[in-house]
Amino acid sequence: MDSPKIQDRFDRLPESAKKQVLELIDSLAVAAVERTNRNGGFSFSWEGGLADLKTKYTSVELQHKINDFR
Repeated sequence: MDSPKIQDRFDRLPESAKKQVLELIDSLAVAAVERTNRNGGFSFSWEGGLADLKTKYTSVELQHKINDFR
């Protein structure tokens, strides 16, 4: 199916359906990346996940907290 046909069909949808289509596209893209990562690639989706802690703790304090869990 070519892009102009897809665009034409998308344009004729009501706004609520357009939102659902975009959400479906996003979920399909995420699933494709996850499949790729399971097949030997690495995912760094966690990167920056603790950035908010950088102002609360020093790296040494975090090391001590990690040792508390051991």
